[in-house]
Parts: sequence; structure tokens; C-alpha cells
Amino acid sequence: MAVSGKTLVVGAYLEDSNATGVNGGQVNNGAADSGAAYVFVRSGSSWSLQAYLKASNPEEDDHFAHALGLSGDSLVAAAPSEDSQATGVDGDDSDNSAFSAGAAYVFDIAAVTPNAWTDQGCGLAGVAGVALSNAIAGVTP
Repeated sequence: MAVSGKTLVVGAYLEDSNATGVNGGQVNNGAADSGAAYVFVRSGSSWSLQAYLKASNPEEDDHFAHALGLSGDSLVAAAPSEDSQATGVDGDDSDNSAFSAGAAYVFDIAAVTPNAWTDQGCGLAGVAGVALSNAIAGVTP
């Protein structure tokens, strides 16, 4: 879970949908334990769901949103069991030969379109990706 101002993000790292990105369909459970994040916003005394977030490449047992970091309009979500061999930002995530290498995903809320979250990319696969997300979320491994 992460909180910043009137925004609350809840991680559901065992969620099973194979949707991708922002506000995809949640009804298909084709990616067991791929994970998701739910963004809620408070207005007065009421909370409402603002966005449903998934990794750009959800796969079984990735555990997206296991750790979250939220600061202002930027969110980092860790997927500690992501298997991609990719390194850097927006690398080729189709090579799953690095078992549980981990990755960090960045989302941002668009300043020009209220309440519209955008996927800013995936990066830092491996220990660096998870370490960065854990550091932002204040998690000690």
C-alpha cells in the first residue's frame, strides 16, 4: 500500500487477470498471481476507484505491485518475480530466461487529463529494479 495526499494505491500481488496497462479488463483470470494495483482517490469523506493498473507484460507468478512507492503523481510498482532478461528502461521483456529477476514499473498521472494514469514503462530488471522499488516504498528486504 502507498499513500500520497488524497491518493491511496493498494497492491494485489496475487491478482490473476492477464489485462495490461491502465484500466484493462479484469474478468480474464489467465495469468495466475500476476498482480495488480488499485488507485483510490478521496474527495471529501468518500473514496473512489480511479484506476486499475497492471504490468505491460503480465505473466503468471510475476507478483506485480508486491511493493509500491507513490510520490505526488508518480507510482513505482515492483514485480519481484518478473522473469525478463531485459535491462534498462523498456528493454525487450519477451525473453523470460532470467527466473525471478524482478522489475520496476513506473506510472504517472497525466497533468493535462485529470484522473488519467499512464504507463511510463518498465525498467531496471533484476535486483536493481526490485531494490529501487523497495527503497521508494520503504521496504527492507
